[in-house]
Amino acid sequence: MSRIYAVFYAHVFSGRDWERFGCRTFAEKGYKVIAAEFFDLIHPGERQSDTYRHLSPFAKSVRIGDGAAVDRLVNELDDDAIVLNLLPIGPRTRPVFNALAQRRINYGVASLGKIPQDCRAYWRYSLGLRDYVKQMASEQRRSWGERLRNLGRRKARSGSGAGAGWWLDAGTFKDPFQPTPTEQSGAKRLSVHSFDAETADNANADAFDGDYAVFLDDGFLGHPDFSFLGIPQTWSEEEYAGALKRLFDHVEREMGLEVKIALHPKSNEQAFADNLPGRKLYRKRTADLVKGARLAITQCSTSISFAVLFNKPVLFVTTDELESHDLFGPLAARLSSWLGYRRFNIDRSDRLNRLTLPTPDPAAYAAYTRAFLKAPDAADGSIWETLEREMMESAPV
Repeated sequence: MSRIYAVFYAHVFSGRDWERFGCRTFAEKGYKVIAAEFFDLIHPGERQSDTYRHLSPFAKSVRIGDGAAVDRLVNELDDDAIVLNLLPIGPRTRPVFNALAQRRINYGVASLGKIPQDCRAYWRYSLGLRDYVKQMASEQRRSWGERLRNLGRRKARSGSGAGAGWWLDAGTFKDPFQPTPTEQSGAKRLSVHSFDAETADNANADAFDGDYAVFLDDGFLGHPDFSFLGIPQTWSEEEYAGALKRLFDHVEREMGLEVKIALHPKSNEQAFADNLPGRKLYRKRTADLVKGARLAITQCSTSISFAVLFNKPVLFVTTDELESHDLFGPLAARLSSWLGYRRFNIDRSDRLNRLTLPTPDPAAYAAYTRAFLKAPDAADGSIWETLEREMMESAPV
């Protein structure tokens, strides 16, 4: 009988997820692959909303929507199944963790897309004294907020069965305010490359000619997840698109770089077509686009990892509305400070003439690579080859 590889996923499972979570790799090795999507269990009724209607269902995924489906899924697993559990612990998912514990299924977790959770030497990269004070206050609020939330997390974990047995971890960064899975459960750490590092290894920019800049979409036009994640959309899409248009026109006119847009995987393409008509839009080609670009532009996209890996300059841009956002303002500050850049406010159109092509800081890029993409002790080869090798060595006899 074929050995099982299972992925437990909280959101709508896509073809992209089939690839990035190693499903195709294990299927080609003869494993029975179970891509279990728990979106309906965690967010009942949300799939039919206008927000998610444009996302196509993935034929190879299994939808888990109630307790009976949870029991059938977990009962299908055997002692040597490789289970990657990406579910958050909460009231709706606690039965999943309890079922895994009752069956004594050894599951794993993953930290393959880390982002900075603090600012780095921010006094050098702030937008001024007021911005510096605001960001430092934000860091302090987060510090105390996470300490309080950790009390709740420990309580939730205490009622959710056994912890993870293994942990795929990319990079050396440890969030100072959140315990790692190793600290939570004593999981065995498997040091691997990040998702982006793996994707970058196979990037091909041959299809993109000429001098161009790539805009790394953050999803601020038509991203579906903000609503159920509880992220307030405090910005006007019309004003945001207008600011981008002024920026793109300037980059093309004054820098001589055509602007291509690398869409976020979940962005609604029609929202871009409506707000930025005539722009070239690309989906699933982000790494390829960055590899061939002379400049990457973003607010706070984690796809800057590709710019780091390919040593491309990054222009961090912001707007008044995004700067005041409780989540995206601090995130942009953290990302830009780690890479040694100041943000540029594109609402101040009178300052566009000050824009110049940035220069990468080799030390900052190397530090970012170690912290978030490739730790010095990362295993060679793909994430999933490493996982299978480790699981084969530890499989019950």
